[in-house]
Amino acid sequence: MAQAASASAQRAAAWRKQKAAARPRTKRPTVSRTGIRWDRVARAALLGTLGIVLLLYISPLHRWLTQRSLAQQQKARLAREAKSKAEAEALATHLQALPLSIAKKTGEGERLYGSVTSMDIADLLKARGVSLDRRRIVLDTPLKTLGTHRVPIRLHPEVIAEVEVAVTKEI
Repeated sequence: MAQAASASAQRAAAWRKQKAAARPRTKRPTVSRTGIRWDRVARAALLGTLGIVLLLYISPLHRWLTQRSLAQQQKARLAREAKSKAEAEALATHLQALPLSIAKKTGEGERLYGSVTSMDIADLLKARGVSLDRRRIVLDTPLKTLGTHRVPIRLHPEVIAEVEVAVTKEI
């Protein structure tokens, strides 16, 4: 029985020894008296030197690439703005040529029941084949009288089309 126990202990010891030999041994970093690890000091010194070299060579390259990229972005933005302004001007000439009239119920004294709002004008334009957001139609107050009214439509920050809307009596 004692031999069986010693044989199993010997096998266990051999197994532990084999596992320990298979494990890679790591070298512990040396520590100075101040507690700073020397491998970190060496790495910081190397990175500091490389950082200076990188700043000397890469910084002008980065600056040049950034300026080139900004110039390309500005050129593309100006082209987009010019295109949208040209489209807005073409739409403005089309809108000014459209005859718009809306018929509303009237009461005594030629006063309208209700009013003509920007939503009514947007629906009228949609019926004519022009799809516009109602917030582009600039009405300070809704139209409450019969007659022709000039209604500004903001198509672009620099392009405002004025459309004549005739408000007539509904028969």
